[in-house]
Amino acid sequence: MPSNMNNKLDPVFSSGFVRREFNDSGIADGKLRTISTSSCATTMSSESYRISLGVGPLWWSDVPVHHRTDHDRASLLTGYSRKSSVDSAGGSLYEASSRASSLSSSQSDCSDLESQPDIHSLCSDDDCQEVLRQILQHDQPVQITIKLHVTEDQYTNWNTILNPVNNLLYVALPKDLPPAGSKQTFISLLEFAEEKLEVDGIVMVMPKDQPDRARLIEAFLFMGFEPLSRKAPQAPPAAINDNENYYFLYSIEE
Repeated sequence: MPSNMNNKLDPVFSSGFVRREFNDSGIADGKLRTISTSSCATTMSSESYRISLGVGPLWWSDVPVHHRTDHDRASLLTGYSRKSSVDSAGGSLYEASSRASSLSSSQSDCSDLESQPDIHSLCSDDDCQEVLRQILQHDQPVQITIKLHVTEDQYTNWNTILNPVNNLLYVALPKDLPPAGSKQTFISLLEFAEEKLEVDGIVMVMPKDQPDRARLIEAFLFMGFEPLSRKAPQAPPAAINDNENYYFLYSIEE
């Protein structure tokens, strides 16, 4: 499980923080928009990604796909998509979270992703590393929808922005979290952010009307998250006027 400690991280987003609109598949379409800090301007990457991950500590294994156990199969990154444009028509990333979140009774994530025209199937460690290389090569904030499987048939979509300027991952907590496996799913997200994206911290945003809010906050604090002031440098400056969300910071030890 990821470790935590206090790090000093730089401010990034302004009141022009972005929102993503999703179509039925959960993949973003649309326009490019500029976001900024008080001292500099940062442009969102024109590309966005959607990746599929499973619950478990082993993200990629050298065991052949068709010979995996259920646990190994769930841990495999089996597909991703990349879009050449993103929709940031207004509002904030967090407002789009509940619309992006979903539970599905689809087939396995490989076949589900392959139903989209711009999907790439991943069946080797080299493929997985190439996806990470493409994501990490961006020097501008890039939007990533992380499809986290609770089982092979149920998943939630997590709307995130990876900001290389301050090396933070901004995550909007989905409104509808499955009761079964939600803790392990969340731990999987933390492990992916720390071990694969190698971020310095995670800023989690929770709507104040989040179902089962008290239990989730208790779980966050237990895992090492700390309440984050809306005026803190790690929070997007748009948070100063945001009365609808709670902010939490998870700092990752180097």
